[in-house]
Amino acid sequence: MGDARTACVVVLGDLGRSPRMCNHALSLAEEGVRVSLVGYHGGAEPPEEVRRHRGISLVHMRPFPEAAARRLPRILVNAEAGNEHPTNIASVNLVMGCS
Repeated sequence: MGDARTACVVVLGDLGRSPRMCNHALSLAEEGVRVSLVGYHGGAEPPEEVRRHRGISLVHMRPFPEAAARRLPRILVNAEAGNEHPTNIASVNLVMGCS
């Protein structure tokens, strides 16, 4: 195995509305870690420095099917009115090492 370090920063929400997670991804990338920033593509874009950083790959998830969300336990469903992605888990974001 090589010396390359990688990480996945998973946002269970809109990437452009997750400045804290974008900052985590940017901090990791500035330390030489290759980062996959994973989340929903919404109306807002992540900051330009995140979008243009060579060490960060943006990965957009498809919205979770609403029919499937109805079968999930209520704790997993964000009932926030007007939420474009009704199955986002509120205030839960993950930073996990991929390798």
